[in-house]
Amino acid sequence: MGINRVDQKSIAYQILYFFVKIWHHIFFYQKIEISHQDRIPKEGPVIITPNHQNALMDALALLFSLKRTIVFLARADMFKKKAIAEILYFLRILPVFRPRDGQGEVKKNQETFDKTTEVLQKNYVLGIFPEGNHGGKHSLRPLKKGFARIAFQTEEGNDYKMEMKIVPTGMLYSNYQNCQSVLSINFGHPISLEDYYEDYRTNPAIAFNKASEKLGREMKKYMIHIEDDEYYETIDFLQTVFGKEILSDSYDSYTNRIESGMASVEKINKYKDTHSKQFEDLHQTTSEFLAKSKRLNMIQKQLLAFWSWPTFLMQSLVFLLVFPILLISHIVTLLPVLLSLLVTSKIKDPQFKSSIKFVVSLLSFPIFYFIEVGIFKSFCPHPAYYFFIAFTVAIVISSQTATWLRRFFGRIKLFSFWLFHSKQFKWLLNSISGIKESMKSI
Repeated sequence: MGINRVDQKSIAYQILYFFVKIWHHIFFYQKIEISHQDRIPKEGPVIITPNHQNALMDALALLFSLKRTIVFLARADMFKKKAIAEILYFLRILPVFRPRDGQGEVKKNQETFDKTTEVLQKNYVLGIFPEGNHGGKHSLRPLKKGFARIAFQTEEGNDYKMEMKIVPTGMLYSNYQNCQSVLSINFGHPISLEDYYEDYRTNPAIAFNKASEKLGREMKKYMIHIEDDEYYETIDFLQTVFGKEILSDSYDSYTNRIESGMASVEKINKYKDTHSKQFEDLHQTTSEFLAKSKRLNMIQKQLLAFWSWPTFLMQSLVFLLVFPILLISHIVTLLPVLLSLLVTSKIKDPQFKSSIKFVVSLLSFPIFYFIEVGIFKSFCPHPAYYFFIAFTVAIVISSQTATWLRRFFGRIKLFSFWLFHSKQFKWLLNSISGIKESMKSI
């Protein structure tokens, strides 16, 4: 059936969709912030164009945040094996060939473009990541022109009467690798390319360039985009760790972390332009701190910025009180968790790790559940549903406490750092406290 499967209704697809969405929303992410869904047209041809941050997870984020059926485009090398290709078509994904695949292969894109036109005519939504590849930096990379070609070709085939809408979209993850992180999605106002139809009729290349430039400008309005490469690490660190301090009382007025992050970056840039000497000092201090705190991850740096001995002691007490419950729940779910960590340990691309973790955990938890049920039935006279209840409760407890435990063990690491590297700990603490104090000026 091949490429024709992408727009066919399937009960099997709906069942898979339901199961995967539960895992995605309830167990894998701690919180999902979706802003301005009302900006997506309820009917008519629509292309969603988000920034590409996190491999497969970006596609799932879109899939589960839209009320309309969506079809995606992905790089063609994933379709080389026929069995894999059939699965991808079943999942409503179409191949796009790139110049690196060879000019002969690129010509095959016409079949994909013809199919996308058909999909859009059927009132489906098309999901395209116009950057072409994923990356972890909070800045928009140069856009490819595939989205423009599809949009113009679809309009051309329908006498320019389809009123195609393109929705620029921003995505943000509080952490690319860890489960139970926070996912934010920010839908922008739809745009039209009708101003460039005449250009397309006379010179398609010019129309493609103009469309890409327009979409780039629009996407930057709905995502965290740090333009300045020279000060990128400083600006990104400050907006990530000290967003509340930078925005002060206005922080709670923002609908999600993308909008608050954009506002923080804007204020930092304004401070950089109006107080260049003070910002340069802040940049030097921040750079030195980041250089000397490489043994700490971002969570631990955030904890250090707001270090409090009473908080650490209180959380230690809470941990000791609930330790038996935590231990049992995490033992029950230990094997699939370890499998996920083992599989991802050799993956170098940090933005790809969470995608692998998601797939492995989605498949392994049910498998290990049945194995553990079998073991339970062999040694215990109780009905199997006893273990089903226990296993379900254990998954809920382990997933919902993952972030808390990650932060608690981060504090434990900082405590051990204080014990064995007291002088360096005090320097880092004083340094980041000074950076935090500087936020009042911004």
